[in-house]
Amino acid sequence: AIEMIARVVKNMVRRRWRSDMGTLMIPSDEKFKESAVELLNLLLGHGEESLQFWKSRLPQIINAKFPSANLTWKAGSVPPPQSPDPLWLNADFLISPGAKCLKTFYKKLSFKRILFLKLKTLLGLQLTPPVASNSQRASWYSQAHPLNPRDIESVTERTKTLNLIPMLEGNLLLKKATAYYERSGTTSQYKWLLSSSCEQFKESLRIMPGGNAELYNLALVLFKLGKCEVSIVKAIRYFESAIDHLHHLEKSPENDLPALYLLANVLAELGARKCNVDLIEKAIVRYRELLFIQESKSNRRRRVLEQSRNNRHR
Repeated sequence: AIEMIARVVKNMVRRRWRSDMGTLMIPSDEKFKESAVELLNLLLGHGEESLQFWKSRLPQIINAKFPSANLTWKAGSVPPPQSPDPLWLNADFLISPGAKCLKTFYKKLSFKRILFLKLKTLLGLQLTPPVASNSQRASWYSQAHPLNPRDIESVTERTKTLNLIPMLEGNLLLKKATAYYERSGTTSQYKWLLSSSCEQFKESLRIMPGGNAELYNLALVLFKLGKCEVSIVKAIRYFESAIDHLHHLEKSPENDLPALYLLANVLAELGARKCNVDLIEKAIVRYRELLFIQESKSNRRRRVLEQSRNNRHR
């Protein structure tokens, strides 16, 4: 239950951040802090607003996202205001048929405090030292609005929201470039769209250094720019830059087939432009690696299917 609530609230805060991005000329931490605090106070506070949030809005959102949860409001579980433990306030509000045994556990371990610790990590909130200490006490949650925007030093998770815009714009420009080239076959507008896409992906990578999607997209655009470039020197520069970005992806523990395929293509094109046999041989090695990986996956899939059939016949 606590995991479901944390995930739902995290997504609510992120949606607010994305909405904030559309109203800001220059991204500012302050707006992100205010949006996060507004929702977190509804979740963590002790008052009528918080009560209504837990009673109607939160169960509705959770049940829509997790239909099997079947969370319902339990009437009469609210302790009187003079209750010595305000953290008990929301412990029994949301009851799931399969989670009744967790109620006592939540009461003992201070439900709201655990929830806040979870959300603080999920949202990348860096609290000021006094608030980080006060949030460990039950009395902190007895306030209607325990959090203030000044209590948050920084919001590291917002970089994912900021990164979304240049990534979307870069992908849109790349699709436009591809569609335009397929329709007209002319390279001037095609190159301009690719260059614009390239700038967006560079911005995306600046915001999210080392991101796999960012590295791959940028390398893909550089490869396309190199292929349509008449100048051999400029084409080589594009291909070499694409290889630099793809080498970072190679260090990933997962075998990224599209990235390996793109690297093989870039090496082949670079080898052809430079008339370099060594580069072409490297490309051939990459193609062979791809075939080996694909064959291995096919064999594994075949073995699983055979094993499944044998189990049915037994």
